[in-house]
Amino acid sequence: DEVFHASVLPAETVATVVECLVDGRVHGRKIGALAVVAADGFEYSELAPEGPTWVTRLIQRAGEPVTPRGSWNPWLLQREVHKFVMFTAPDDPSWAAMDQVVPLLREKLA
Repeated sequence: DEVFHASVLPAETVATVVECLVDGRVHGRKIGALAVVAADGFEYSELAPEGPTWVTRLIQRAGEPVTPRGSWNPWLLQREVHKFVMFTAPDDPSWAAMDQVVPLLREKLA
């Protein structure tokens, strides 16, 4: 696969997202979070403090490389991050709703 263009998120943006999701939770509820990082090509890093999740399996089934990590700090702060992807499980009350996640990130990243 050929990459025609790739941009890197600013370090301050990465640091803010890491800070918001430090324990893999938003307002005390779980959030599935992936960072796309530069490696030999690209790979996904999943913030997974409790170990691999259904998000890990979803990415693996798609045939993409994914590494679950208990923490992103400081590892992710030392990488080129191209994007973040957030997942929720709206039918599971232990998971944050996207309408809790988006306003938090929007406020912190403003």
